[in-house]
Amino acid sequence: RKEPEGITRIRLAIEPKGHRNFAGVVARSHWSLGGRLFLRVFGGRYGDHRDWNDIRAWADGIAQQLVASEGRETGETAGRSMAREPSRTDTGPDDRQ
Repeated sequence: RKEPEGITRIRLAIEPKGHRNFAGVVARSHWSLGGRLFLRVFGGRYGDHRDWNDIRAWADGIAQQLVASEGRETGETAGRSMAREPSRTDTGPDDRQ
């Protein structure tokens, strides 16, 4: 399917890190009578058949880009320490790891 014009305008205005259309949603309203008959004859089904693992992988890639760009903007490295800061419930040096 072609991207709706409104989505194209928004995408160009906000310049997202990544944009991708994921095919796989089959709705009755998307098909003409002939198309619905064709779908039925060949065993097609309506519904959401998108590849969710592919979608998650795409989203993870965007997240990694955002984390990497945040580190460059603040002068930190992408592998910055995730060490735990002491909480208010810590009682002393022996509790801090």
